[in-house]
Amino acid sequence: MTPLIDVVFLLLIFFLVTSIFRKDQTTLNLQLPPVGAAATEVPVRPLQVELSETRLAFGGEVLSFEEFDRTLGGAPDREVPVSVKIDENVRYERIARMLEILQRHGFRKLDLVQRVKEPR
Repeated sequence: MTPLIDVVFLLLIFFLVTSIFRKDQTTLNLQLPPVGAAATEVPVRPLQVELSETRLAFGGEVLSFEEFDRTLGGAPDREVPVSVKIDENVRYERIARMLEILQRHGFRKLDLVQRVKEPR
């Protein structure tokens, strides 16, 4: 019985060593563009929202939350990114209210802007 097990193991090792595992069988055969080809992308200006402790500005115009809600209701494109600047002293309730209005109107691309230190 032992010689039979030895032969089976030798055959198993032989087939494992001599077989070829092809990884490229599961990949797609794609024709990729050359590196020099650039995608034509139309630059999109993000909507600007600024929030302070007492004021909300949208596109450079100071609005109340209700006016902000009505203004976003008339926005045609929901895929435009929204650039949000929030003062460091703003209470979380105001931030949550602003984000809830943006979410209700379908704006999903948010860019939270931090203050960049000026070089001296």
